[in-house]
Amino acid sequence: MENGEEYCVDAKPDMVFRPAHYTQWKGMEPFTFFMLNNVPFAEANVCKYVLRWRAKNGIEDLNKAKRIIDMMIELETHSADYTPKKTCL
Repeated sequence: MENGEEYCVDAKPDMVFRPAHYTQWKGMEPFTFFMLNNVPFAEANVCKYVLRWRAKNGIEDLNKAKRIIDMMIELETHSADYTPKKTCL
C-alpha cells in the first residue's frame, strides 16, 4: 500500500475526513480529483460549491459559486486595466 492508503481505508467519515457532502459521488472526493488534475483554485472552488449545495449550505453555496464566477469574468475581461470592484471585496 502507498503512504497513507491504509489510513484512508480504515478512517470513519466525519466533517474533516470524508464529509458526507463530498462523498456522495462514487470514486473520489472532489478535492482529490482537483489535486490530481491540477484544477486551478477558482475553478475548483466553483465546482466545490456547486457539487455540495444541496447537501450542505443550499442557495448560499450557489451564491458563493456565482461570486467566484463573477470575479473570474471581471478579472478575465479587464485584466489589462483591472481595479478591484465590489465583487472582489
